[in-house]
Amino acid sequence: MGDYVTGKYRQRSSDGQADPETRINERIQDWRRGPHRVSKVERICYVTGWHGCGKTRLLQWIADRFDGRYLDLETRARAPHETPQAFKKHATQQLQVGQRSGLLLLCVDHVPPDADDALRLLEEEILHPAWEEGIAFLLMAQQHPRRSCWVALPRLDPLWIPSFTSRGSEKLLKQLGCKDHNIQGEIHRISDGHPMLIKKLWDGYQEPGDYVKYVKGAREFLEYWLRRVGAEEDLDTLLRFAYPLSLVEDLSDTTSIGKALNAYSVHERPARARTRLQQVWWIEARRTNKGFAYYWVEPVQRCVEYLFKAEHPQEYKKVEQALQESRSEGGEK
Repeated sequence: MGDYVTGKYRQRSSDGQADPETRINERIQDWRRGPHRVSKVERICYVTGWHGCGKTRLLQWIADRFDGRYLDLETRARAPHETPQAFKKHATQQLQVGQRSGLLLLCVDHVPPDADDALRLLEEEILHPAWEEGIAFLLMAQQHPRRSCWVALPRLDPLWIPSFTSRGSEKLLKQLGCKDHNIQGEIHRISDGHPMLIKKLWDGYQEPGDYVKYVKGAREFLEYWLRRVGAEEDLDTLLRFAYPLSLVEDLSDTTSIGKALNAYSVHERPARARTRLQQVWWIEARRTNKGFAYYWVEPVQRCVEYLFKAEHPQEYKKVEQALQESRSEGGEK
């Protein structure tokens, strides 16, 4: 774990608090000094963030640093026909619950938004009892930013893992073998410090090529994302809708979405086009007191807009102009 890029290279959260890694470290250290120093609810910590933000690396690093036990729930997804009892046996072996004396740090990765019978058994017979009895500190990474599958365990707001600062991007790229400061700066500007996007852009870097030199990496990042969410539609089909929407400032404004789609000659109802991108977690809906507001997932939007401008520069300008004219017309009313 010597190549781990620590939390001090992450962007600050909007609330101004320390990075999640620092907060988790401090809480675990307090707990190890004496369980009574940490309240019951503080012995559970959820982390989350978009695909490729570094949740797995964080959990593995914490487990390695504090002699914790790591369980990846994707092993369940890869073996859906395994019986609940067989999975429970596997989880017990991985976590060593009942096999080790003293306090246990249990790091559980890829917690899905919904549970099957095996995950219910894991919660009811391993995780919840160990937490309830006071012997375990649970650190868990949610796949979905807003949802966790657990029922018996408390549902708490997760700590959001932010992207890297420019220094963090530079440090990661140096570890990956990129020594050119200009390339480091370009990749940080495109990725805004998202770790997996940084890696894909560098891995796919093509020289020469000017603006299109990161196209391969950008497409590979989006393909990676679609695999993570189990998407049924292929990338190019989705990009047909995503390209024009990547330039729309307010995704709650279906009129603007419609103008963008028309400018790109896409015949689809605005709300339906937006929904198709929601289904692959490219667009997120958040409830407000006025209904729902819709937002691009930042690293995806950056990737899609980059590809649109690189692969279809004339169409990009056409959509951009149509939206500018729409805003001007709105301002004149």
